Amino acid sequence: MGELFTGEYPARTAVCESDTRSRSGMTDADERLSRAVVFRVQKFSTANGPGIRTVIFLKGCPLSCRWCPYPEGISYRPELLYYPDRCIGCHDCVEICPNAALSPVEDHIAIHRHFCQACGTCVLSCPSGALEIAGHPYSLDALLEIITQDRTFYQYSGGGVTFAGGEAASHSGFLRRLAGACKELAIHTALETCLIHEWSTYQVLMPHIDLWIVNLRIMETRLHKIGTGYGVWAVLENVRMLASSRANIWIRTPIIPGWTDSESNIRAMAEFLRDYAGVIHRWELNAFSDNRRLYPTLGQVYVSESLPAVHPDRLNALADLARRVCGGQIPVVTSGPTLVG
Repeated sequence: MGELFTGEYPARTAVCESDTRSRSGMTDADERLSRAVVFRVQKFSTANGPGIRTVIFLKGCPLSCRWCPYPEGISYRPELLYYPDRCIGCHDCVEICPNAALSPVEDHIAIHRHFCQACGTCVLSCPSGALEIAGHPYSLDALLEIITQDRTFYQYSGGGVTFAGGEAASHSGFLRRLAGACKELAIHTALETCLIHEWSTYQVLMPHIDLWIVNLRIMETRLHKIGTGYGVWAVLENVRMLASSRANIWIRTPIIPGWTDSESNIRAMAEFLRDYAGVIHRWELNAFSDNRRLYPTLGQVYVSESLPAVHPDRLNALADLARRVCGGQIPVVTSGPTLVG
């Protein structure tokens, strides 16, 4: 799909990824290299790298973080979102759905997600905006046109483009081509990543990424696996590999009460990171804000317990601890609350 970004994500456009591929005659391999599913485009961001940036959120993540602030970014495919509070009970969507994926329930609807193809037909029929599609296939050229619209702002602010997710590196073939095209245009590139894939996934991206923003959450592998579905060793090994390759690295740690906010976790993280102070130029402790309200729109349950907001004094105390353990070798900053997971 090639709609230009106009200030709001084009959620009311009916496009089915499988239909697009079948009409074009593409193979799955061709599809992965020529387009990717994007669930958000954020312009004029100042929270995802230096300067003013355009952030491209690519859909799909191998992790299953219990606190994930972007549940619409976990699946690799487009998904239907339903906001019951907007629904007026007209049931136009039920009648028009080509896959019998919707049924009336009094003045609302039920979604049978195993039938839903996220084709968007129901979205176009909804008069109240109760239905949206999360994720649309974008071609490389369409994204490049969106990114280059703000080159003047990048140049004057030291900004550029940031690829986020989901886990943007899951689309490494497509991302390599897109980031490479940005580099040819002298646009600064950043990648926000959890570094959970094997090293070769990131190695092929290195010539095309100027800044690596690494989400590092939990140092204790058992707790990391409970919280994310994976152990932490692959992440730490990939940090070592990035550092040995002299990559430009920022570390971002969301401070999540009960998960990442212990002094022992921050101390262990600082002891690990200080060995790579020469290439880690910023460590950000972010006051986490959950996004539980979005889970029901996807037919999902927010599995984590209630997460209170971290107190500013606690956030500052953890930052002071990080600075002491790092011996002042890595700049430690605080931020938030923003949706960083």
